[in-house]
Amino acid sequence: MSHTDPEVAARPSRTRALLIALAAVVLVVAVALTVWRATASPDAAPGAAPDPSSSATTEATPSPTGAPTPSPTGPPAGSPAPEASAGAGAVDPAAPAAPADGQVPAFADPVPSEIESPVDVTEGVAVTVSALEAVDGDGVGPGEIDGPAVRFTVSVVNSTSQEVSLTSAAVNAYFGESLTPGIQLSGSGARALPAAVPPGGTVDGVYVFLLPEDRTPTRVEVFSVPQAAVVVAQAPTPAG
Repeated sequence: MSHTDPEVAARPSRTRALLIALAAVVLVVAVALTVWRATASPDAAPGAAPDPSSSATTEATPSPTGAPTPSPTGPPAGSPAPEASAGAGAVDPAAPAAPADGQVPAFADPVPSEIESPVDVTEGVAVTVSALEAVDGDGVGPGEIDGPAVRFTVSVVNSTSQEVSLTSAAVNAYFGESLTPGIQLSGSGARALPAAVPPGGTVDGVYVFLLPEDRTPTRVEVFSVPQAAVVVAQAPTPAG
């Protein structure tokens, strides 16, 4: 009966154990590699460690000047524009509305008139300039001065069934052959025409103008209703 060498008999056992250990090492390395790749991928959960190999590509590339690119300062696209603040150039809501074309209201050609004689400036609207009177002008407004002045009344009659606007009304006075513009005063009983004439109604305004040295004659111009005729009345300036 033959006997087996104990060293030879142990070789298969050692080989088997070595193979098992090697397989275990390979499995551990494979699992570790899989976990590392999962944590380094872009889809990794927040807080996961970044891939060290990608650090070079994630750094911002500097601009040629070395300065950072400024971010937009305006509102996002589609956001409503900010409201304009009130200030210089703001429209007074109480002021009369300007014509749609932005032009000064047009008036028809002047119509010569006699003092105290009604003038039909447009259909259903008549304007009258009363007799001139000499008064001691009282300059109560900014920049106004006291002095000899002339005062008169302008009346507007509305014979229509509709209210007539007078927001564009203006009254001017000129003196002497050179038609020197008169300086309007706000004292001595002066009051402007109202903003409108009611249907079938009559309104009036009182106007006072400081007299220049060349005081005669006096020419009065009345602009009443847009597109209507301008009343031009002239008379000797009354002596004070």
